[in-house]
Amino acid sequence: MSTCVALRLVLYEGEPYRVARSAAAVRIRDGAAWVTYAGRDTVLQCGEELPLRSGRDFAVISALGHAELVLEVLAREPGRSRSTIHRPVRSAVRC
Repeated sequence: MSTCVALRLVLYEGEPYRVARSAAAVRIRDGAAWVTYAGRDTVLQCGEELPLRSGRDFAVISALGHAELVLEVLAREPGRSRSTIHRPVRSAVRC
């Protein structure tokens, strides 16, 4: 699946964010995240992605610990074929 960054945010301790059901994935750019999605809790570190299924459960994300969390919400690019997003994805950006 080809994706593009739809939104980049910074969250601080105590600021949860609800990701739209239409999102393709979330990617952590800096910090660590606590993610609740589809009845499961997951910890994501810098550079990791979590694929999301469109129209299913929404994800709730918050910063883990006292450090700020920088995350990207990824959207599906229209007209592209779907494939699996692999986890973890390591990036040279801020990791």
